[in-house]
Amino acid sequence: MLKKVFFIVAAFILISSADKAYAQQNQFGYVNIANAMLLHPTMQYFDSQSKRFRIEAYKGVIAEERIEENRLNFRKEMNRLEDELKALEAKRIENEEIYAERSEHMVIPDENLKKMGQKEIKAYETRRAKLDKDFYDEADRLRVKIIHAKDRIKNYEKNAIYTNYLSQGETSQLFSQMLDDVYEAVNAVVKRKKLAFVFNSSSEISYTDGNVVAENRLEDFFKNFKETIKNPDGKTVMAASFKSWLQEKNTAFWNCSDSRISSFVLYGGEDLTVEVIDHIYAKYKIGKEQRDFIKEYFEKIDKLEDGRFK
Repeated sequence: MLKKVFFIVAAFILISSADKAYAQQNQFGYVNIANAMLLHPTMQYFDSQSKRFRIEAYKGVIAEERIEENRLNFRKEMNRLEDELKALEAKRIENEEIYAERSEHMVIPDENLKKMGQKEIKAYETRRAKLDKDFYDEADRLRVKIIHAKDRIKNYEKNAIYTNYLSQGETSQLFSQMLDDVYEAVNAVVKRKKLAFVFNSSSEISYTDGNVVAENRLEDFFKNFKETIKNPDGKTVMAASFKSWLQEKNTAFWNCSDSRISSFVLYGGEDLTVEVIDHIYAKYKIGKEQRDFIKEYFEKIDKLEDGRFK
């Protein structure tokens, strides 16, 4: 009897231990990736208005040299855009001059028109109509191109204020490096906590191009924290600024093109997206080449550089 009780107790302990291990193994967790990013040390170099990082955010880059390089590149590109506009304006004038010259040569005196038969008049009117159509078609095409060229110049002029900052592409690259840090930290915590599944609680981010209104206090936080908290209300003021800053995720990350910042699942689980798409493609008898491309795309989507596969 005692032996039987012992086995029952032992079995209960084993089952309880297994249940606890299973529960621990399958425990869910979540991380607010946006908050982790906004409080990353590199964000102290982030400019809220331009949504770009200051040049000193890139280690090993001499700011003065880079600023001068940016100015030269800006002027070079602006000259190219202005030359492009001048060439289009010259083509517009040339088109008008050619039309005027051909129109003049095509003019038939009234007395000659009176002597012409209906067939000759109709042929003349056809040639005249074609001349007019060719001119107005070309004029309209050049007009649209000129409008677009002027818009490009106008928009590019706005970049003059960004010579002290990294480019949009470099800002995006820096965000990706920051995400490397965040995901490395997430993985470390996941292993320590032995979590089987982790959600991103900030996956509701919707990027907007509005102005960031909260002041970025991170530089003060990282460099002058001891001085700041000496003030009786120092911590309260800093906490209030953090609260405002952490609400700016939708605009602060406008130039962050890395999809990991809004991924819903961070750890565990299986992504069935490719299999679902492939099943639909098979149903509609889509070719193997397209189906293989979709699989390759999703495998390399986070490895794309300038829209091209490596």
